[in-house]
Amino acid sequence: MRTVIVATEFPPGPGGIGTHAFELGRHLSSRGWPVTVLASQDYVTAEEARAFNAAQPFRVVTWQRPPLGPLRPLGRVASLTRLLRADAPDVVVASGGRAVIAAAQACRRTGTPWLAVGHGTEFGARGLRGIALRHAFRHASSVVLVSEYTRRLFREFSGRDGEVIPNGADPERFRILAPEEAARTLAEIGVPPGRLLITVGNVTPRKGQDVVVRALPRLLERVPDARYVVAGLPTDADRISRLAADCGVSGRVHLVGRLDPRQLLAALNGAELFVLTSRRTAAGDVEGYGIAVVEAALCGKPALVTRGSGLEEAIVDGETGLAVPSEDPSATADAAAELLTDAGRLRRMGERARARAVTEQTWDRRVDRYASLLESLAAARPALAADGAPAATP
Repeated sequence: MRTVIVATEFPPGPGGIGTHAFELGRHLSSRGWPVTVLASQDYVTAEEARAFNAAQPFRVVTWQRPPLGPLRPLGRVASLTRLLRADAPDVVVASGGRAVIAAAQACRRTGTPWLAVGHGTEFGARGLRGIALRHAFRHASSVVLVSEYTRRLFREFSGRDGEVIPNGADPERFRILAPEEAARTLAEIGVPPGRLLITVGNVTPRKGQDVVVRALPRLLERVPDARYVVAGLPTDADRISRLAADCGVSGRVHLVGRLDPRQLLAALNGAELFVLTSRRTAAGDVEGYGIAVVEAALCGKPALVTRGSGLEEAIVDGETGLAVPSEDPSATADAAAELLTDAGRLRRMGERARARAVTEQTWDRRVDRYASLLESLAAARPALAADGAPAATP
């Protein structure tokens, strides 16, 4: 079945939406579906993007940005419309706010059934962007949300419902390494030995790395050799460095930037606890699920995450990880110390996290559900109304 996936980000650059689009394309392609991806590929050079795209079993078209900002939405719609008319896909998947807005217009023009994927942050949009997103999601042929948390946000935002298909992770890429191999690679990237906590993600207020830094002085009282590894795009790294200095823990915070796949795998294996204390920002940015939590679980690591977000659904609280209140460095420190000072419990949680990830949270299982939904949308195409929305039932 011919499928077009349009996304606001795509590897080799970082980002959960890009990972989702890539895994969907990879697994649908492995089923023999002709797949084309139209996506932005930011934070990498043109050469890196070309090399990555050439290695894929499906076609990737980089979504070029028009030079003038106000024209970008029109340019995205025009690019997608041209692609749909040229490829004549059976179905379209739109992932990320800008992609969903573009798909609402382009699929209406071509009559193509389309699936909108909501990750969470879209539903905090206000003003004209909020109006555009609300209209776009309401005109999707079907909607998938990546967690029950995101589903609740979507209901409040649009008055519509959708199906929940959580994100997953790749067990071939994320796996358990020999401790010696992990230690060698950590030394290469400048991380000394110690009891390592790790966060993987863009260094931004939403990801909450600052909460962990504030927790470190209290944690160090009980775990004197604790260290915090911050891996990811260093957008706000200077602020985190200043905060670490203010808290007197500069020597215990290691901002290692973006890691290549080998380094990331080693860092996850070398750490004892994955930590993601994300928050909902004033702009409405939220953590819809937490792919990185599942990736860490595949490496045998339990996670410490924030309550009141999609992260809670990536763990089983008390069994594969712990959930703590948002914006609470003391609770974060105490929960981390509780695990790091109980080797047996830490090991058991890691084993359970991996077992759950392998049996329930892999991408192949998630894409099974996407494939069934997309097949049903394509089969129902003759029943679509002229505007691309489902025809009213008599």
